[in-house]
Amino acid sequence: QGEIDSLRLSYTDDYPDIIRLKQQIGDLENQAANPTQSSGGFGATLNSPVYQQLRSDLAAASAEADSLRSKINQLSILKEKEVERSTDSGRVEREYAELTRDYTINQEIFEDLLRRQESARLAMTLSEEQQGVLYRIAQEAIYPYLPTGLRFVHIAFAGMVLSVLLPLGFLIVFLKLDPRIRTSSSVTDVLELPLLTVVPHMNSPKEKPGFLSKPSGVWTVVGCVLALYMIVTVLKFILSSAGQGGGIL
Repeated sequence: QGEIDSLRLSYTDDYPDIIRLKQQIGDLENQAANPTQSSGGFGATLNSPVYQQLRSDLAAASAEADSLRSKINQLSILKEKEVERSTDSGRVEREYAELTRDYTINQEIFEDLLRRQESARLAMTLSEEQQGVLYRIAQEAIYPYLPTGLRFVHIAFAGMVLSVLLPLGFLIVFLKLDPRIRTSSSVTDVLELPLLTVVPHMNSPKEKPGFLSKPSGVWTVVGCVLALYMIVTVLKFILSSAGQGGGIL
C-alpha cells in the first residue's frame, strides 16, 4: 500500500504497476479472509512460489492490457479530434482570409476618414482665423477685343520706318566715309584750294542711265513700298476686326 501511495505521486491509477499492486493486495485480502483454503494439497499449491509468480505475472499482464486499452481509447479520442480539426481547418482558413480582407478594407476606410477629418478641421480653423487662400469672383471673365502685346500693326509701322531710315542712314554713313570728291564745293571748302574748272561726268556706253539712277525713280520705288505696307496693314486690321466682331456676336 505504501508503494502504491508513492507511485500515485507521479502516476495515475491506470499505471500498470499500480494496477498490479492493487491486484496483489486484493489476493492477500482474499487469502486472509479464507484461511482454511491454505490447508491441503490445493492450499500448498496456492502457497507455492511458482503459483505466486504466475499470479503476479498474470496481474501485471492484465494491468498492462488495461493500460493499453486505456491508451487506445485516448488515442482514438485524439484521432477523432484531429480529424475534426483537419476538416474544420479549411473553413477556418477561409474565415481567416475573409476577416483579414475585411480588416484591411476597414483600415483603409478609417484612414481616409481620418484624413478627411483633418482636412475639415484645418479648413475650419483657417476660416475662423481668416487665413489661407481665399478666392472671390469680382466680375465675370470676358474675352479681350484686341490682343495684348506686340501686334502686326506695330511690326508693319516699324517696317515702314526702318525702310526709310535705313537707306538714309546707310547713304549718310557712306558719304562720310567715302574719301572721293564728288562736288566742287568740297575742293574749296575742305581742301581750301582755288577751283579752276569743272569737268562734267560723261557716261560710257555701258553706263546707260536707268530708272533708279534718277531721284524721281528712287522716290517712286520708296512710295510704292510705303503704299504696299499701308494697304497690307489696313487689310490686316479689317480682317482682325471682322473676326473679333463675329466671335463676340
